[in-house]
Amino acid sequence: MTIKEVAEKLNMSPTTVSNVIHGKTKEVSETTVEKVRKYLDEIHFVPNQNAQNLALQRSNIIGVVLKAEYYEHYNIFEDPFVSSLIGSLETAIQKAGYFMMLYISDNTEELIRFVHSWNVDGLILFAMEEGDLYQFKRAYKKPMALVDTYLTSKKIISDGKTVNIGLDDEKAAYDAVRYLISKGHQKIAFLTRNLLGTDIHRYEGYKKAMEDAGFAKSNQGFFRRFREGSAEPGKYTDFAHAISAGYTAVFCCDDSSAIHLMNACRESGIRVPEDLSVVGFDNNAVADLASPALTTVSQDIAEKGRLAVRTLCEMIDGKRAQTSMLNLGTRLIERDSVRTLSEK
Repeated sequence: MTIKEVAEKLNMSPTTVSNVIHGKTKEVSETTVEKVRKYLDEIHFVPNQNAQNLALQRSNIIGVVLKAEYYEHYNIFEDPFVSSLIGSLETAIQKAGYFMMLYISDNTEELIRFVHSWNVDGLILFAMEEGDLYQFKRAYKKPMALVDTYLTSKKIISDGKTVNIGLDDEKAAYDAVRYLISKGHQKIAFLTRNLLGTDIHRYEGYKKAMEDAGFAKSNQGFFRRFREGSAEPGKYTDFAHAISAGYTAVFCCDDSSAIHLMNACRESGIRVPEDLSVVGFDNNAVADLASPALTTVSQDIAEKGRLAVRTLCEMIDGKRAQTSMLNLGTRLIERDSVRTLSEK
């Protein structure tokens, strides 16, 4: 049923009915408001969203864009960090009265075409490389919230309608490695997915902590994890043997890597933490369920999502961003995967 048909049924003007539907009731009597709302409830009236959006020249959609490579047998939503972040974004977007449109591709031009085709009111970009962000900024002029995007210059996001939400990853990694050093560890390895974005900054924190402690480069060990879906099931076993042979501890760039490594250690007869201490990053949902429970750097993934949505909605409503960068805090969660070397 249309607004015009409702108005005819109630013997009112379409303008009056429309005002009640859209909450503009200052000029409408309480009796009329109650009468309209009661009838709308009786007929289960649902406003035409497309018509409303056309009138307001808004889509009421927030686009969430993730650039990710696709590998056979790999589903990105199996990554606990990604699934937690997407879940928090969806909840916050819905609560703010918007719809979420999610698009994942390894092609930047394809992502930009998606943004234009849906005319989204605002955009959330996740883990975008700097070159890709420049392409988006040239093509898309509406507000953006970035999550975990590292830039060599803040000039590109100093326009008042772009905010980058992340962590001080270098300091968080530095503190985690200093924690291992305080436990008597000197030979500490570093396990990463790649040297892009957050991981390269965590690597810098690792190196700085080792150098500040006076440990030579021979004490440091860099191990790059194979890509997901690359059909190398024995790789973590190789890492477990290589790391435990030369190091007493390892700092992993994410909890998933840490837990895979601990599983490989257990299967290989390498004891955690007796033979090898392990620290992860994220404090994801399975960190506490691992055996042994994983010591890890905790970040509030849900708050990262909520903050991205809140700042983006403020910019959509015309409020200029007060800062271009928002860093959330981290803390170390001590569990059972690290030992003090003096212990027998």
